[in-house]
Amino acid sequence: MNTVAQAKKHLAYRIRIKSDKCQSCKKCIVVCSKQYIIFDEKLKKTRLKRGSICVGCNKCTKVCAYRAIVLDPVIFDE
Repeated sequence: MNTVAQAKKHLAYRIRIKSDKCQSCKKCIVVCSKQYIIFDEKLKKTRLKRGSICVGCNKCTKVCAYRAIVLDPVIFDE
């Protein structure tokens, strides 16, 4: 792939919360600077805002003691 083609692609991340591991401690909510992770009062669980594409700072994965958060890389064409 040439550099012109590479320049037209953007790397982002999709956040996955493993519901079987998440303890809803809300630490990830506090550190997410984009506020993509929220606590759903109705469902009583941590979840993502719809359409959240993260920048990959990894703050949420580092703060999660339960390893419940996974960032999956996604490449978007411009």
